[in-house]
Order: sequence, then structure tokens, then C-alpha cells
Amino acid sequence: MNVRERALLHQIHPAKLIVDVSGGLASTWLMWRHDLALALAFGLLPSVALSGAMLRWMRFEAERDSRLGRYIVRWMTPAMQWARLIGQAAVWVAAWAHSPLGIGAGLLTILFAWTYGLLPPWNSRGDV
Repeated sequence: MNVRERALLHQIHPAKLIVDVSGGLASTWLMWRHDLALALAFGLLPSVALSGAMLRWMRFEAERDSRLGRYIVRWMTPAMQWARLIGQAAVWVAAWAHSPLGIGAGLLTILFAWTYGLLPPWNSRGDV
């Protein structure tokens, strides 16, 4: 398994998902309260630390061989990873500005990036 696949597949491990979602929620609430330092600490440090440990010591064959793993390898392109990051940044900016609509837009961006491969083709030939 190459480094790119390991970096992709660790993102669907339950521990990583729990840390990322809980860190995202906590950091968004802290941004709403204008506590930038704590928001960034809760939003980034646990996720980065866990990713480092997982990539160093874990194997991801089970994730690779799962249906979700095959989906991620095929559809979680660098562009979709950037979209997820931009969506999270939009959530944080919107929380800082106390904009529920902006938070919703950021969350929709993240959801789109995760589910992009489930969308129907843009035309009958399947070309994008």
C-alpha cells in the first residue's frame, strides 16, 4: 500500500472520524465564542497527532478492502480534500461571524466533498 492510499484510508478509521467530528464541533463552538487559540488547538492538534500516530503504527488493509475504502480511494481526490478543508474553514469563519447560514454552507461543502462520487454523471456519456 502506498503512502497516498494510507493517507486517504486513515481518514475513514472510526477513531479518526470521531476525533475529527468532535474536534470540528468543539472548535466551531469556540470560534462562535471568539476563542481563536482554543478553537485552533481543539480543531487541529488532536487530529494532526492522531493522524501522525495512525500513519506511523497502523495498517489499513481492512479499510482498503471495505466498500467505503474502495470509494475513498476512487473518489477522494486532492480537489475533494481541499473542498473539505475549505468547508471547515468556512464553518469557522461563519461561526466567528455568528452566521448560521454560513455554517450550513460550510457543512454542505464538506458533505459534498465526502459524497461527490455518489452523484449521477453530469451527462449521458458520463463525462464531467
